[in-house]
Amino acid sequence: KLSDAYALSNEQKQYFDKGNARLRNRHSKDTHLILITFRRDMTETFIHLLTRIIKVVFRWHVITSLR
Repeated sequence: KLSDAYALSNEQKQYFDKGNARLRNRHSKDTHLILITFRRDMTETFIHLLTRIIKVVFRWHVITSLR
C-alpha cells in the first residue's frame, strides 16, 4: 500500500513539474512579447517626439529669420 501511494505521489510530482515547466515557458514567452511590443511602442513614440521637436525648432527658426 505504501509503495502504491509513493508511486502515485511520484507520478503527481512529475505531472506538477511538467505543469510548472509549461507555465514558466508560457510566462517567459509572454514577457518576451511584451518587451518586443514595448520596444516598438517606445521607438514609435521617440520618432513622433523627434519629428515634433524638429517641427517646432524649424518653425522657431523660420519665425526668427523672418524678423
